[in-house]
Amino acid sequence: MNPAAFSVPPAGVQGSEGRNDIGGFGLTQIDLSLARTFPITERIKLQFRTDAFNLLNHPNFTNPLALIGSHAIFLSSRSMLNQGLGGLNPLFQEGGPRSLQLSLKLTF
Repeated sequence: MNPAAFSVPPAGVQGSEGRNDIGGFGLTQIDLSLARTFPITERIKLQFRTDAFNLLNHPNFTNPLALIGSHAIFLSSRSMLNQGLGGLNPLFQEGGPRSLQLSLKLTF
């Protein structure tokens, strides 16, 4: 998009561009879980499980900024999606980098 096509409206005027007119980036993420249960005895079982988050390691960016006054950052994303969801661990949020988790569970 051409940033020169936009201008700051006068004070008290909202402008002529429609709401949600500029689309953001989509979210592409594939999560996969595999599990295998091994019977040890009739009552005791051992389960091995692996979980992969963002298996293809696809980058996911936040919505672009629409600051008209600065042409350097007009309609550009400044961070990854997993950084904007608060104080939770960014490894396991939507849009984070590929991460793997292995687990063993013994049931009796």
